[in-house]
Amino acid sequence: MFKELTDEQWTAIRAACADPSDEVNWLRLRQRIDEAGRRYADAPGAIASAGFGPPFEARQEIGNALDLIHKLQEQLARLPPSVQEILPDPGLHGTEESLQVALVLNENLVAIMPSGNWNQFRNQLTSALIRIWDEEVGDLAFSKTRVENRPYGPLIDFLNHTVLAVTGKAPGPSGAAQSIEAYRKFGYVPLLNQKTGP
Repeated sequence: MFKELTDEQWTAIRAACADPSDEVNWLRLRQRIDEAGRRYADAPGAIASAGFGPPFEARQEIGNALDLIHKLQEQLARLPPSVQEILPDPGLHGTEESLQVALVLNENLVAIMPSGNWNQFRNQLTSALIRIWDEEVGDLAFSKTRVENRPYGPLIDFLNHTVLAVTGKAPGPSGAAQSIEAYRKFGYVPLLNQKTGP
């Protein structure tokens, strides 16, 4: 079960980020990847132990909480830089990611339990990793080779290294690109996005 990145895994992930800019908070990036990985590893146990109540009611409450977080994030971003610098970290990123996990668990509990299909948890992990990249590293962009039309780029490499480190199986360039495109469209990676491998 995943606990944290090894130094070897972290070296590969950091190299995938390509830009050695001092603007990237490498310590925070590693911590957030570790947190996302542990949430994925703990997901099966969470299903067995967590009581989310009636799906519709829980979905409404979690959605309302996410809306409030997004509004607060937008409001904080509008503050003058001098004010932002002195404010302590409110911990909104971790809270938002936890609520996203709770939302997925609640909405897919009935579908997942009978079939043992854990693809939704993998997709939730991928969503969290793409969000982490967007907030900590750079744009949600990638390129394709001219002849083979094969996706490549720092974000593709980042997803392959991080998902492999947490789950033991990389999505491959095509799977990573499919997840990025889905995230750009929906804001998360839906259950139908299950492609793995090259």
